[in-house]
Amino acid sequence: MSAQNPLLEVRHLRVEFPTRRGTLVALDDVSFTISAGEVLGVVGESGAGKSMTGAAIIGLLEPPGRIAAGEILLDGRRIDNLRYEDMRRIRGKDIGAIFQDPLTTLNPLYTVGRQLAETMTTHLPITPAEARKRAIGWLDLVGIPAAAQRIDSYPHEFSGGMRQRVVIALALCAEPRLIVADEPTTALDVSIQALTKYVGGHSDVLLGSITVNSEKDYEIVRGAASQMGHFAAPDDCWLALRGARTMPIRLKQQEKSGLEVAHWFENRPEVQSVLHPALPSHPQHALWKRDFTGACSLFGVVFKPHYTEADIFKFIDSLKLFGIGASWGGFESLALPTTGFITRTATSPDLGGFTVRIHIGLEDVGDLIADLTQGLATLPK
Repeated sequence: MSAQNPLLEVRHLRVEFPTRRGTLVALDDVSFTISAGEVLGVVGESGAGKSMTGAAIIGLLEPPGRIAAGEILLDGRRIDNLRYEDMRRIRGKDIGAIFQDPLTTLNPLYTVGRQLAETMTTHLPITPAEARKRAIGWLDLVGIPAAAQRIDSYPHEFSGGMRQRVVIALALCAEPRLIVADEPTTALDVSIQALTKYVGGHSDVLLGSITVNSEKDYEIVRGAASQMGHFAAPDDCWLALRGARTMPIRLKQQEKSGLEVAHWFENRPEVQSVLHPALPSHPQHALWKRDFTGACSLFGVVFKPHYTEADIFKFIDSLKLFGIGASWGGFESLALPTTGFITRTATSPDLGGFTVRIHIGLEDVGDLIADLTQGLATLPK
């Protein structure tokens, strides 16, 4: 990009749609510039012309729509008057686009890996093998689980939110200089979050939240809640807001105490392994380091295989500072036997020994370790 030219310049853009009843003016006298590294957000109500502006920039106006006046320049070069084939070479390589509906972007007959790889081999000087490798990396980067396996899946095999993540990867993979994003998060999956645990923090509220990315999705969720009569009690909302005030402090302390106790368990002769992803010994520790900035206070302890279920129950019953229960993210520490009681379909139920889930609260960590030490002393030698 030359020093004197902005990356994108739109000058007095006018878009028209000829109809039988006259000419409909969709955009009139739109002008703006974007320099490299800048982000420009276009705000307006539905029908204001936001999507139309993006479509005009990337040369994908639906007929009979046309640019009736104005100019669009990319790095000082006019692109609104280019032939279709010339503009096609710019799309992907110089300008990437993220559309609202991933189904209009992805080819249902091709795997997502093929679509990513073909985009890269078309615009970048790389081999198909390198393109496939990069495609896996892009899918992983946008949050597709098990990217190396899902790369050979078809668009219909993904949820709506996962498809939108694929579209984002598709827009970025050819390393364009400009991204035109038309409400890129609209189709992403809603986020359902439990507020009972760390947000509440005091084990005295049952609450959850649904977070969406658009006003339209909010109206749908809100309408369904109204029809079904599902509402949070005002007192429960107050308790969650109260807990949110101290949540950063609690999480930091519980992470520190939890890791200290987890390290201590690792060095105990009664223990076969500790299931805590923040520990370097955990098989998925690298994933934790990549995706997280902290750890919670919940982890699993796998005991040596010669201990029986009765031995583990006796150990838990002997603890004085630990309650018996599932994690509530609260201030009190908890212990719960999980072998034979809690199952996960994504992992093997056989961990090599009886497992106990430990939740570390806000008690003094020295007192907790002393309590665990006397509890382990009940196990047979």
